[in-house]
Amino acid sequence: KEDIGITRPTPGVDSRAQWADYTDRIKSMVNYWRESDKLFVVAGHRRAAVQDSEGRVTKAAGLNVSGQGGDYIIQQSEAVGFIGTRVVGGVTQNYLSFKATSDSGVWRSGIEELRDKEVVLSKANPYSSFASLFSKKEAAPVQLKEKKK
Repeated sequence: KEDIGITRPTPGVDSRAQWADYTDRIKSMVNYWRESDKLFVVAGHRRAAVQDSEGRVTKAAGLNVSGQGGDYIIQQSEAVGFIGTRVVGGVTQNYLSFKATSDSGVWRSGIEELRDKEVVLSKANPYSSFASLFSKKEAAPVQLKEKKK
């Protein structure tokens, strides 16, 4: 695989300029999402946490994007989750989780409907499973306690 000069110095290639261009493109993409006034769901590969020889997390899990791109996308996001697969009772389930993980990941949500939630995605229509988090729910009637005199 040919290196284009970003990760390894190549004669005649200005790698700093390439990284600056890359960073500008990431920031432009994030600004486009924010300015569109729409809900953007970005699916990407999860970067595993890096641990030292004693098992301490030295770099948290995150979005697997080169350089600081993944960290920037996460910092600018309203919600960060990850998609996983597990087998429950012999049935494979795909799920979307906004719960914190034990690998010091940055999964979290500033959107109340998603905070600490996990959704099993249906095979027929995974988008409807996600949308169900935002469906209107009837508020339970409030019971007021009478004060004792």
